[in-house]
Amino acid sequence: MPIFTNSNLLLQREEHAAHIMKTSNKHLGKKLARRIIKPTALRGISFISDINLTDDSIFIEQKAIFLGGSAKATLNRLISEEDIS
Repeated sequence: MPIFTNSNLLLQREEHAAHIMKTSNKHLGKKLARRIIKPTALRGISFISDINLTDDSIFIEQKAIFLGGSAKATLNRLISEEDIS
């Protein structure tokens, strides 16, 4: 998935990249959060870890989240194999 490309490239580097990974992971977390959490819930949040993920009201409705064909196929396979529910 393109959203993970930068993180994957950093992990594949031969030289030490822990200091870069920290920043990269923060950006990745924010990108992922913007795809599933309502903008009002993200306003004023400095760290993704500050979000109360047990509050169902902060999430975008499931039908409003776009899933590509391969993601849908993978989810359906995982559900049918009872790896996820």
